[in-house]
Amino acid sequence: MRQSIASIWSGRSLNDPSARIDRFLADRVERLSAGLFVQRDFSAVASALVITRGRGKFLRVKHSFGSSVEIPDALGASLREATNDPDVSVSRITQLIDDLTGIQAQAADQLKQQAGKYVDRLLTVSVLDPGLWTTDFDGQRACAPLCNATSLASRSGITVIDAFAQRDIDAGGNGSPLEAIPLWLLFSDRHEKIARTNVAFVSCDRQTDYFRLPASDGLDSDLPALEHTILPGTAFLIEALERVLATRLTENDVKQLYSDHLVDDELSLRLKSAWLDGGRSEFEKVACSYINNVNADASVAGKLLCTTIEWICKHIARTIRAGAKATGGARQQVLLSSCDVIEACLLNRLAREFDSGDVFSKEDAGFKGLKLNAVVAAILGMMNVDQFPANVPWLTGASSQRILGRLTPGNPSNWRQLLRDMADFQPPAMKLRDAI
Repeated sequence: MRQSIASIWSGRSLNDPSARIDRFLADRVERLSAGLFVQRDFSAVASALVITRGRGKFLRVKHSFGSSVEIPDALGASLREATNDPDVSVSRITQLIDDLTGIQAQAADQLKQQAGKYVDRLLTVSVLDPGLWTTDFDGQRACAPLCNATSLASRSGITVIDAFAQRDIDAGGNGSPLEAIPLWLLFSDRHEKIARTNVAFVSCDRQTDYFRLPASDGLDSDLPALEHTILPGTAFLIEALERVLATRLTENDVKQLYSDHLVDDELSLRLKSAWLDGGRSEFEKVACSYINNVNADASVAGKLLCTTIEWICKHIARTIRAGAKATGGARQQVLLSSCDVIEACLLNRLAREFDSGDVFSKEDAGFKGLKLNAVVAAILGMMNVDQFPANVPWLTGASSQRILGRLTPGNPSNWRQLLRDMADFQPPAMKLRDAI
């Protein structure tokens, strides 16, 4: 019998989430944690309260909700400039980090208000941000978090967990992608008896990240066979259209452009050649030149939109089918997370590649108006609390699995509660070399 989206992601209310916190925290079984995600363009800090049950690889998200705090335009512009400047001064970046930490503290305060009478149950707040990346003289990469964890812990009173990427880098990895296991814990089919459905998670932004999340009945001792593939994204497309058409595109505008125009076969061939020859940067260059080198109007914009979505979705579908064939043709469900402006068009095109009943949006999974990366941050934090390694060596390039993150204690009451929670759990045994 076909397994529905509701049965795979059970326990997640699609109604007003904040009004139902009592249902999940009435007893002491579930744990409450928080995640903060600084968006890559430094436009906002997304936040999420996450209620979980279980520990380690058996952790399950029962409920989540959140909000966001906008970063002032001037601060966002300064952060974008500083993170792209290899010669930025220490004093300059320190000041910007302090300013950004103030925004993060506001987001943490909002979460504490949302937690209401259960605020004392909030164990940790975990922070994911773009980081300040550097490369030393021998080519070794390093990533400094854009968070003053000591200041944030002092302001919020909650234990802060950050610096996830650096621990993977210390093990020889690239520091990304780190969301593979959290996404598997969130969305994979983990039914105890009939786990049969593989989930293809597709996140379209600056680039399209495809994660294959295999089914698991919980009996496998090692990591699931997670896969990650990078494909061209769609964020540049909306930016290019808005720049040339000199208007802020809404979801209805994009739907109209998409439905009124046809694919340009010549452009499709050029996009294919650009992706094969030069990857994402060359792909975006060809797409942007198509609209920049002509007298841009709705017709040109519509053809660019239709052609690019067509090509990206076909490429996504081919990648998903290749993964399904390698696993014996197991049933696939596709979960799409994208910018709201273009998500409907992507869903429409993917539904033509697969059974429409197997293609879902993050809203279908109960994450309406919530940034999944903030939920991922919270899960990474709980994996640190449970001393469960969170990196996947064959995806990040690390030599072995590592427990990710750095703990910075909050106030004494919160720190004592966290230590008691950690003491109540015996993490599974691991090889000595993986524990070092």
